[in-house]
Amino acid sequence: MALWIAMAVLTAAAAVALLAPLFRNRTGIAARDAQIAIYRDQLSEIGRDVARGVLPAAEAEAARNEIRRRLLKAGEESPDTAIATSNRPRIAALAAIVVLPVVGLALYPWWLGSPDQRDMPIEERLANPQEDDLPGRAVAYDAALAADPDNAAMWQDALLVYGQVGRMDRVADAYANLVRLRPDLDPTGDVGVGLGELIVNANGAVTVDALRIFDIVLAINPQQVGANFYRASALQAAGLTADAVAAWQYVLTLAPPEGAPWVAFAQEQLAALGAPVEGAATADDADPMIRAMVGNLAARLIENPQDAEGWMRLILSYVVLDELSAARQAVTSARSTFAGNDQALTMIENGVISTPAAAVTANGDNADAWAQLIRAYSVLGRTEQVTEALGQARAALAGNADGLALIDRVAQELEQP
Repeated sequence: MALWIAMAVLTAAAAVALLAPLFRNRTGIAARDAQIAIYRDQLSEIGRDVARGVLPAAEAEAARNEIRRRLLKAGEESPDTAIATSNRPRIAALAAIVVLPVVGLALYPWWLGSPDQRDMPIEERLANPQEDDLPGRAVAYDAALAADPDNAAMWQDALLVYGQVGRMDRVADAYANLVRLRPDLDPTGDVGVGLGELIVNANGAVTVDALRIFDIVLAINPQQVGANFYRASALQAAGLTADAVAAWQYVLTLAPPEGAPWVAFAQEQLAALGAPVEGAATADDADPMIRAMVGNLAARLIENPQDAEGWMRLILSYVVLDELSAARQAVTSARSTFAGNDQALTMIENGVISTPAAAVTANGDNADAWAQLIRAYSVLGRTEQVTEALGQARAALAGNADGLALIDRVAQELEQP
């Protein structure tokens, strides 16, 4: 009750302060006389300008005629007309100041903003958004996705809104979750490269958010040219010369036989880094380059072991290279580093699994992807899932003799039937 009394007193005080000037004695006669005095002063000013020679006589006469016309019109206006005219704004202001608070106080407790009213559910707010309130929609998506993180359709819609409001960290989150939930939406990584390029163009550099997207793309498709190109640029900008040289050399291995516009640029960057550039590297050179990059990543994690995403990339890289002993050691180190941090450990393990799983979902006849998925389960110690994946791979590759041979070799190395 005290709140309502206080609100009423404050409303009344504000209304009195605004209404007081409206009841002051401002007659139409006083207003008319003041207007006439102004016109007379203007006539005198014209005479002084003519006397000083700053105003030609013809122009002075035209100005006098106009002022005289206005002076005659002001003199013809009756006091009653002036008073009636001045009352119109007074009545309107009175209505606005008195009626609006009364109506507002009457409606507030029972309809508008009542504390007893139910909050609008998040689904309803998202279904009926205010088109001009993009920041508000982004915040609404934050809450909705925290409650329902496996809603791929919502992540897809939220990605567009996050991009419009410039929340690029959430753009990267949305893309990562879309790849996790719907790998079929971007099986080649081209969509991710497009998103990363938008961030690069908006900032004039390969930012952390853009690099995160490019790393996800490379987990999906290690030979995606755009992602490799931007990653090499980021390594060079960070002053990691050895990594940058290896990355640019790998980019050159991806050039088609007929060449590509970016080959010359990559060669220029290698020259700027002091690396020999006899020509584009060959595909046979790619594996040593990748191993060098993985070695550099492992060295950086020794210096900075709190990089959960780095551990995920390292484990996955060892799986891709079929270095399972090194992969298991990396898993052990990561679990030791993040002991007690379930969120980080879940992110690492899900990342290791989701990349080959996405490739298998996109193309069930991809024997290499099946092999990587089975090995990923193995290095994480998920024996039951290894057995299950072996059965699924054999069923999916039933008509692929080479693929079945690869799966049998993987089963043999893992001592599985």
